[in-house]
Amino acid sequence: GLEFDALSPFTLKSVLVNTTESGLHQIALRHADGSSLGSTLINLDTGFTRVVLNFQVPVGEGLQLQKGVAKSFNTTLHNADFPYQIAGVCSINKAIGEGINPATFPLFYDWEIEYENPCPRTPVSVVVASANQIPNAAFQVSTDTVQLNLDETGEVIFSNTSTDALNFQWFFDDGTSSAEENPVHYFTTPGTYHVNLTATNSEGCTHSALQTIVVIFNPTTALKPNPSNATDIIVYPNPMTDNLSIAFYFNKRQAVDLTLVDAMGKAVKKQHNDTFFEENITWDISQLSQGVYYLIFEIEGKVKVEKVVKL
Repeated sequence: GLEFDALSPFTLKSVLVNTTESGLHQIALRHADGSSLGSTLINLDTGFTRVVLNFQVPVGEGLQLQKGVAKSFNTTLHNADFPYQIAGVCSINKAIGEGINPATFPLFYDWEIEYENPCPRTPVSVVVASANQIPNAAFQVSTDTVQLNLDETGEVIFSNTSTDALNFQWFFDDGTSSAEENPVHYFTTPGTYHVNLTATNSEGCTHSALQTIVVIFNPTTALKPNPSNATDIIVYPNPMTDNLSIAFYFNKRQAVDLTLVDAMGKAVKKQHNDTFFEENITWDISQLSQGVYYLIFEIEGKVKVEKVVKL
């Protein structure tokens, strides 16, 4: 939030806010000791919105205008040059909050205030505004669902559609980033990734956009030839409930690695370095959730995949 001094009483009529998440948002006015002077709860759409407050602000030092316990607002203006003042009325002194950058002007912009001028006591309205255009971050993706198979990685092409911005920083939520304007990124692990683009203009003002990419392991695109020395492998019952049985009918004893993975490619059961000829094994799968699974056989360097369903 912001800390300010009120040198004379005034009405804080409205502020400009920026949100990327629709829903309920709270704005609170507090004394320096944290006690409440007033608050309002509003339901906002995304983007820039002027919020009517009509807070009655008394004379005081260290007053605070803060976000409340509901959804957050965006911080888009950096390189702030505090204090911002109206002589004899108001002085906005600094940004406050845990971990806040002291050079940031957070959350509440373009204050509209009303106060009485003692000579000749004519009410006036003042708007504090930046003369610079705030950047707008936006981007499109070639796909928001990436299919991985056993041999390939997932490519996503990012097309930057931001406006009023010069520099860009991408964060792919997998520990990597890029400063390219239109990067191409390869996701290698199944999961859900929240990709963030931060756009910055020549004055250091920033704005961020977020999209979600889902990466799925899809063994059905990665089937390889059955082992040449295997007569047959039978998986039953399918669909399964509490137990999964595997019958091996080999013409010689062979080493087999078995891995059961879920639809996201996560291994949920393994049995490695065992040899089989003509025999059955049974796995207890009663603790697994309902859904689709894939049983991967690795036999002397070759792979076979069987799709199974847990009811």
